[in-house]
Amino acid sequence: MSLTVALAILGAVLLVALLLHGWWSARRASPRQPDAVYSHSKKAI
Repeated sequence: MSLTVALAILGAVLLVALLLHGWWSARRASPRQPDAVYSHSKKAI
């Protein structure tokens, strides 16, 4: 395997890792939606 191929593979793996990290962080940071059943029952009380 040549150095160019090895660096291309490493770059692709790094890019995928960064994308997955960004997706995971955005998913964890997203605001939580209240449960519809709970919010309706709370308003009725």
